[in-house]
Amino acid sequence: MEKLVEIIESAGDEKSHFKSNYADVFDKLTHQASSKNTFSPKVNLAWILLTKAVKHSTPEMLKTLTQRVQKRIGDMDKVTVCDGTLLFAKTVLDTYPALAANNQKILKNLCLVFLTDGYIDNQDSCDEYKSHLINQIFLATTKASTPNAILLAISNIMDESKKAEVNDINFLSFDNIVNEEKRAFFILQLLKLFDLNLQKLPLNGEANVSLFIEVASFLKTLQDKDIKNEIFKIIKSFVILAGHSLLPYIGNIMSLIASYGESKDDSAVQDLNAYLCDFYGAASKIQDAFPMLITQLMDGKDNTVLLKNGPLCNLFSAILRSSGFLLCKKQMAKLLRKLLLEFVTLGTVTTEAVNLLNAFLALNHEEVAVPVNIAQQVIYNSRLDAANLADKDLKIALTYCRMLCSVLTRPVTTGVVKENVQSFENVVEETTVDTKQLLAKMELEEKKSKEDETVEDDEEYADMQRRWHETQAINTLKRKAIEAVQDEIEEKKIKNVTFKDVEDKKAAAAKKAPPKKAELKPKGAFRAVIASNVTDEKKMLNDMFKDFVE
Repeated sequence: MEKLVEIIESAGDEKSHFKSNYADVFDKLTHQASSKNTFSPKVNLAWILLTKAVKHSTPEMLKTLTQRVQKRIGDMDKVTVCDGTLLFAKTVLDTYPALAANNQKILKNLCLVFLTDGYIDNQDSCDEYKSHLINQIFLATTKASTPNAILLAISNIMDESKKAEVNDINFLSFDNIVNEEKRAFFILQLLKLFDLNLQKLPLNGEANVSLFIEVASFLKTLQDKDIKNEIFKIIKSFVILAGHSLLPYIGNIMSLIASYGESKDDSAVQDLNAYLCDFYGAASKIQDAFPMLITQLMDGKDNTVLLKNGPLCNLFSAILRSSGFLLCKKQMAKLLRKLLLEFVTLGTVTTEAVNLLNAFLALNHEEVAVPVNIAQQVIYNSRLDAANLADKDLKIALTYCRMLCSVLTRPVTTGVVKENVQSFENVVEETTVDTKQLLAKMELEEKKSKEDETVEDDEEYADMQRRWHETQAINTLKRKAIEAVQDEIEEKKIKNVTFKDVEDKKAAAAKKAPPKKAELKPKGAFRAVIASNVTDEKKMLNDMFKDFVE
């Protein structure tokens, strides 16, 4: 046995004889770990060495050892459960993934053996390491796809009348446990296994929420604090896994949580309610319990100190943040008054209380006062406290409180800001008045300019019309004078005229005749005449005749 230990320990070295004789070494270890041998520490050591042999084997060596490993798995349920068998099963399932798919029946039976031995028969020796190995073997065997089988097993343990037949789904069947402590421990371990399966649940996996609520309600009779905490942890896992798909069951879940409350100040119940309120908001309907919580808090028989009750402060903060607009203003005013009185009278500062104060500062409710003054006093009193500065969460809460106060009192010098704002408003009013007056003036000027333009246009038109008539009269006189002169000259001239000469004269006269001018519009004609005859209109009538005579 010592030689086998040396060979396995040196399997990682290059000069080791394990790689050349790995099959013989594995067979010798198999003989030592056989179920035919009486269980002893050597058997446990042999299983541990087999585990190391599988880990140090190369892929080619693992192919050769496949059949031998499968035989060891089949023989394992006949061997007393020990650390070596658990390690070997875990290593083989990680190394040979196909082996789990081809040997489901054997491995499920092996899981049943491990669960019975670790969680029922040997509860005293079941530590966290051993529990971790058993849970990992179960997950590797079932691929985390059978969480409902665990719930059915718990239901069968609590009520044997509901015990169903063993099948592929309900393969976990255990004997009746008389001892209540052992039964509570076993159920707690199964709930942890269920939570682990739920966290590793594949996409095509299913978890029965209704069955869980039914089992959890039945487990309330055990009155075990660890079981209650584990159930609350599973509810959080359901919320993370299902998200808003869990809302159809939210009413049953809230009733389940309330039934586990041992007292009105149960911190576990308050923490879970705050978690659900933060996650689902007003859809969680936790705000419906706000009046009852305020009544219990303000009860004169029970002097509850709000500042020292962290879970209750967290719950109130979550309700105010998520559904403050749905709450009654009188009840919120009562809660705020009690909080501020305790801040002033007790002088203590906690992270949860500051978070609640921040929730009131951030609350957008018209009829609820904003406690800015008390918040500033809390910040001032805790600025030099070494204990407060050492607490990281409290420091973050105070920083957030300071930011909210700065926003609500923006800026600190309120007088200057009001004057600036007022002056700015005056400037705006003055500018609006000036612009209106300016627009009115511009409209008047435009109207005047248009009227002036029309008057000027009329005067110009009349002047042009006068000049036109004068020019027409002058041209008429010119034409008559020219005709008269021509007639006198023709009478003085005496000569023989032939047909040819007459025709030539007519052709020359036709050529000299000016072309007909296009008809012009009145204004355009006046301006054209004036532009072309600027010099002519200044001449006298005799001067014009002289030009023609010459």
